[in-house]
Amino acid sequence: MTAEAAAAGAMSPQDAVAHILATNPVFAVAETEVRGVTVKAFQNIPPHVPALLPAGRANHGDGAWTYLQYRDESWTFDAFCAEVNRVSHQLRDTFGLKQGDRVAVAMRNYPELLTCVLAISSLGGVVVFLNAWWTTEELDYALRDSGARVVFADGPRAERLAPLTDPLALTVIGVRDAEGTAEHSYSTLRDADTAETPPEVTIDTDDDFAVMYSSGTTGHPKGVVQTHRGAVNAVFSWLMQSVIAPLVDPPAPDAPPPPRPSALVVTPLFHVTATHPLFLLSLPAGAKI
Repeated sequence: MTAEAAAAGAMSPQDAVAHILATNPVFAVAETEVRGVTVKAFQNIPPHVPALLPAGRANHGDGAWTYLQYRDESWTFDAFCAEVNRVSHQLRDTFGLKQGDRVAVAMRNYPELLTCVLAISSLGGVVVFLNAWWTTEELDYALRDSGARVVFADGPRAERLAPLTDPLALTVIGVRDAEGTAEHSYSTLRDADTAETPPEVTIDTDDDFAVMYSSGTTGHPKGVVQTHRGAVNAVFSWLMQSVIAPLVDPPAPDAPPPPRPSALVVTPLFHVTATHPLFLLSLPAGAKI
């Protein structure tokens, strides 16, 4: 630490962490047992991924600020949440999906990928992320491995899935350029006259949230299962960094307020680099995507 930082009242990173853990109840940590293993975890954070939506609403201008921007399309936070909930209800009511069912997403970075992740998890379903570069053969392996039989897909992915539809008894829901060619369409779910509140379902913090596949450099890709607790604890560990930063490097007394966080997603949303520290973190952080 420099003399200037010390004079400004800066803390060391270790002291800042200890201070936050002792004084900020949001980041209170305690030992807890997870599937027979004792671990340290945050105690007062949202219990599961869908709970990040209501927990973060105040940080998005009470839902009124623009949250999601894609080219000339935009969603306020409230509009985004309403779309998530309509799609979630339709997955249950139209397709009969229930808690624990695995539902795949196969598309390039589209806004619908974000709503699908939260709509599936709001039902207590498990999101199966499919690599958008995979061939038909690779998609076949992951779908058989995961057991997912409902897939959200855009045009190129729907084409690759076509040879698998009958052998795997797939239900393909077309997104964007796959609407009109797939049997079902995302816009029908999105525009349905249904509830804009979350479905009533009890999700345990240690229930499965998602499956993401490894690169498979030494064989078939491995399906890595993530729990709700694991995902949300990771999100709040990153959120904690933003609280620690001004303690370690205090702003000047006359510094303007920091701008609203904004994240440009340039890496694939089918893997953690984009989904967790950008997309999921944006919900409690009040960030625009």
